[in-house]
Amino acid sequence: MNRNTSLLILLFTLNTLTAIGQSIQLDPFKNRIKKSAEKMAHAYEVKDYKTVIKYFDTQMVTALGGKKKAIGFFKKGLPGGAEIYRFEIDTPSNTIVSQGTVQCTLIETITLQIKDAFILTKSTLIGISKDGGKNWFFIDAARPIKELKCRFPYISDRLIIAPDPPIIRLR
Repeated sequence: MNRNTSLLILLFTLNTLTAIGQSIQLDPFKNRIKKSAEKMAHAYEVKDYKTVIKYFDTQMVTALGGKKKAIGFFKKGLPGGAEIYRFEIDTPSNTIVSQGTVQCTLIETITLQIKDAFILTKSTLIGISKDGGKNWFFIDAARPIKELKCRFPYISDRLIIAPDPPIIRLR
C-alpha cells in the first residue's frame, strides 16, 4: 500500500469517527427521550394511567378535568372494547430547540386487540421538554398541525410529522 492510499484511509477513518462523535454530542437527549416514551408506552400496556398522565402536558391534564378525571377517562377504555396489546416506540428524531423547549418526533406503533382481531396503527408523537431535556411529555400528532399549534403554540414548524400510514388488520 503506498503512502497516499494509507493517508487517504486514515483521513476517511478520522472523518467518519468525527462525524459519529458529533452526532452523539449534538443530540444527547435521544436515550432519555426513548426511555421516557417507553415508560409511557409500558404504562399504557399495563393500564397504569397514573403513570401515563405523567407524560402528558399539564394543559392536557387540565383540559381533561385534572388528574383524577384524566385517570377516570382512561379507565373507561377505548371505543368498541379495544385494548392496547403492544405499544412500541421507534428512535426519536434529532431534537430541535424552539421557544425555550426541546422537541422531537417519534413514531409509535400500537397493536390494538378488539375481541379476536388485532389492528396495527402507526402515528407520530411529538416529544417536548420544558426543562432542558430532563423530563419529557408526548403529544399525539394525529391532529392537523394547525390545530395542535392552537393548543401548543410552541410546537416548532421545523418538526417533520409523517403522514399516518393506513391501519393494518393483522388477524
